[in-house]
Amino acid sequence: MDNEASAAILAKLGFRRTGLVEQRSRARPEPVRLVAMTLDRASWDATRPLVETTRLVMRPPVTADADEIALLSADPTLGLMTAAIPKPFTLEDARAFVLGSARRSRPASMTFSIRRRDVGDLIGGIGWAEGQGSEIELGYWLGAEHRGRGLATEAARAVLDAAFEMTGATAATARCRVTNPASRGVLERCGFQWEGAGFVRSPGAAGSVAVDVFRLDRDVFLSLKEWGLSARNAAVQAP
Repeated sequence: MDNEASAAILAKLGFRRTGLVEQRSRARPEPVRLVAMTLDRASWDATRPLVETTRLVMRPPVTADADEIALLSADPTLGLMTAAIPKPFTLEDARAFVLGSARRSRPASMTFSIRRRDVGDLIGGIGWAEGQGSEIELGYWLGAEHRGRGLATEAARAVLDAAFEMTGATAATARCRVTNPASRGVLERCGFQWEGAGFVRSPGAAGSVAVDVFRLDRDVFLSLKEWGLSARNAAVQAP
């Protein structure tokens, strides 16, 4: 009862006081009274950042997602889509990825698992990291069987909206492999503009890989978003 600092840590995680218990203490001659604190799964889920679209639900990954992440990342074509995922990508790699994501400084950097709203299947990942100055860097990937349906574009637009609101960033950057025209299309549909080419080290390759570099100013993104909403509203109201 006299450890308010520990109680404060639990409270920040969402724990709530549910009662008092008395327990024998090895450090003290008399029994001590303890505050019982409880966190149920529904309350924990409610505190996790959430990004939703018509077809997708995106939340930060948890350790229970590691099996699905490892299975989806076993796709041999994924190395052509992103330079960030090592090959082979093991279950231990997936667990380390989830723990590393949890340690990132939010909201400056955030990672989300992408799941289908209708069936709940994990289909990929998306997120942003701190960039230079007031910029963020967007990254994403999808499993092979989920590509070509506009899901990456849908996820990217929603996450960019959340990133600009949560971080106050003035621009977003992104890089995609020159061998990945589908990813380039996702960025262009979100409003990114090509800025040049370069090389990045790839854990899935023997060295560096060539990438295209893109940039999206926040004002441009918000203008495109507003234009898209206006166009959809006009279509709905048309006779």
